[in-house]
Amino acid sequence: MSKGGDLLLIDVLGRAVPFVVIGLTLARAPRSLTWQSCHHRAVEIGSSTVIVVTGMLLFTGSLTCLNQYFGLAGLGPGASI
Repeated sequence: MSKGGDLLLIDVLGRAVPFVVIGLTLARAPRSLTWQSCHHRAVEIGSSTVIVVTGMLLFTGSLTCLNQYFGLAGLGPGASI
């Protein structure tokens, strides 16, 4: 196979494998899907609240203060723990 064919095969497998794994997981997990259908609204409200609060912190510039308060400001490339 040519180099281009190898790359195409890897690309196709990289795109297909996650869908196959998700399909097999959903087919075998009806109990977790039942829980999700019962608590869908609470999960939706909770995740929406987290997104809105994060957006407000970013908009007001308070996210950096929160990171400094919890000591997360120094974490990054080259930081020592």
